[in-house]
Amino acid sequence: MIAPIIVETPYGKVQGIQEESVQIFKGIPFAQPPVNKLRYRPPQPCKPWVGVLEALSFGAITPQPSIFDTLPPLPQNEDCLYLNVWAPVDPGSYPVMVWIHGGEFFTGRPSELLFDGSVFAKEGIVTITIAYRLGVLGFLHLPHLLGDEFATSGTLGLQDQIAALKWVQQAIPAFGGDPHRVVVAGQAAGGSSIGTLIAMPDTEGLFRAGILQSGAANKLHDRDTAAWITAFILNEFSLAPNQAYKLLELPVEELVAASQRMIRKIPMRAPFRPVVDGITLPTYPLEAIAHKNAKLCPSASAKSANVSLLVGTNRDEMNTFAMIDLKSVALEPRNSASLDAISFVKVVEQYRIHFKDLDDTILASRLLTASEYWIPAIRLVEAHTCAGGTAWMYRFDWTHTIDSMFGAGHTFELPLVWQKLDLSFDDPIGTSKLGALMHKVWVQFITTGNPNGAGLSTWLPYHSNERTTMIFDEPMHIENDPNASERKLWDNISLTSSSSLN
Repeated sequence: MIAPIIVETPYGKVQGIQEESVQIFKGIPFAQPPVNKLRYRPPQPCKPWVGVLEALSFGAITPQPSIFDTLPPLPQNEDCLYLNVWAPVDPGSYPVMVWIHGGEFFTGRPSELLFDGSVFAKEGIVTITIAYRLGVLGFLHLPHLLGDEFATSGTLGLQDQIAALKWVQQAIPAFGGDPHRVVVAGQAAGGSSIGTLIAMPDTEGLFRAGILQSGAANKLHDRDTAAWITAFILNEFSLAPNQAYKLLELPVEELVAASQRMIRKIPMRAPFRPVVDGITLPTYPLEAIAHKNAKLCPSASAKSANVSLLVGTNRDEMNTFAMIDLKSVALEPRNSASLDAISFVKVVEQYRIHFKDLDDTILASRLLTASEYWIPAIRLVEAHTCAGGTAWMYRFDWTHTIDSMFGAGHTFELPLVWQKLDLSFDDPIGTSKLGALMHKVWVQFITTGNPNGAGLSTWLPYHSNERTTMIFDEPMHIENDPNASERKLWDNISLTSSSSLN
């Protein structure tokens, strides 16, 4: 049975629906529309409204290029800063999960069918999915061209996420959520966002734990590289540097089209990334978390120690990209967002010696899975635990019985965590059981800050001596330092940002 329901927030009344034991609200604004004079500027607090706001449909999708040229673009709008709430009907003070979607910082949306928060709300978790500015609107560095007013334009997408988290602190009690029990979770760019948010001064007290799926804090730009990306965008419009102000007025459709052309041309994977601007993001996250740069970000190390983390990757991340385009797993430096050209050649040589029997495509997929996902995740967890924080690490190894050639690819864990097996699988034997266990782990962590619970094997926090890792497979089991010999190949390899330019 579906019935209307009204909740009064500090910003005004919102009308959603009650569906069985869950309240659902879609398309609630958490900031002012970032349009006209607010384009390329930090998000501004949401203005209160009069009357009752209908929250019955998702907000517009953040403007973004189409990944697949054969698919028609979905409706988009620059007025995109909205969130969605699923909450238990019964009154209470429930833990809160805020979900940040992935998409390499230039695509993705919180309204995916996969991200149906009802499954968590039925477990007593208020669930929120948020939108944020992407690509050319969310991560374009402009201060060198337009002045200090745009000093933080390279982190606008992250600032939008922070604005949503601040909204949660103010408004979530109206939905039965406890603002002191907020867990921020995300996959891919969403996970990378969380690893970066920890190092941002403006996130103090906004969340107590994080879940990072296939994303660490390794995809960032320094200001010089970010300026180089901006030059590419200007070139798409034949604009000189002193004409950059025209970006403030161009139709958003033209900006998105130019970014798509640039992505095809530029010799770099994931060209849109948060910028270490020295203001909103004072220094690189691992340096801040490990307290190596205390003068620039004195609170990051202490903040990290107070935030529990659940961090993991999928064993065959890059296989998913190979499914889409084999060129994305060619043994070329441009396919790594984490290695400079010299380091890339060195690692390739080591992998050829270590994995003598692998052909180049399989070798490249394994190497890039390590460089882009696995090793950055390990280094984030190491920095976090060295700073006094607690983290649990996992690896998703489960392989689809029908499409086993793709292994445990990027995003393959999502339907299990979100209990949406029908969207991605034909429900082969083992999927339902493993999915139920993984979902239980996520619920336990969100609820208590610890993934251990009744019926699960004892899972110790990660430390560099044992490197305890939960392997999500059939059967689910613990391994200490999985693939140790491969991990050691990276001991003297530096993972850098903006690597394709080095």
